[in-house]
Amino acid sequence: MPYKRKNKTVYKKVDGLKKKGKSKSVKKAKSYMRVLQGVEHGWKPTGVSTKKSAWKGGSRQGVKKVKNAKKR
Repeated sequence: MPYKRKNKTVYKKVDGLKKKGKSKSVKKAKSYMRVLQGVEHGWKPTGVSTKKSAWKGGSRQGVKKVKNAKKR
């Protein structure tokens, strides 16, 4: 992997380490590193999170909510 994370900073391994970005939290830095790796492998960001797009406005296929179901 050409990317390395140290705490909240993401580096690219090219003739040493070059700083690519810094985040406010370690969790966001991990996410940022995954995005950079995806872009390098051909993924094109759309700006919409997959978690949000699956539930926002669309139908929730396969998810059924049963009201007043009897417990067995």
